[in-house]
Amino acid sequence: MPVGRRVELYPSFDYYLVDSGSLLGFSADLKFWTPRDPLYLGGGLNVLRTGGGGTSNNDTGFDLFAGLETRYGVSHPYIEIRGLFHDGSSLQGAFGINITLH
Repeated sequence: MPVGRRVELYPSFDYYLVDSGSLLGFSADLKFWTPRDPLYLGGGLNVLRTGGGGTSNNDTGFDLFAGLETRYGVSHPYIEIRGLFHDGSSLQGAFGINITLH
């Protein structure tokens, strides 16, 4: 969702495959487009929710990311690397398709 010419609100939801229980991620990020499309950088608030055995736990932290995304049409394939900074930090790679809603 555009906030400015080169800035977007970039919310996301992640479902992680784990051995037992569940792990969900929620992010509220700002994505900044560099003058050299298709490169972007960003970061923001990240919440991880773990569950299993009738209990759940929230771990609030932040994330930083960088990626490449096509800017043509309604669907935008992307590839991204993201660092999650919580009680324990992690690095993840992702690819997928963003769909323009505006």
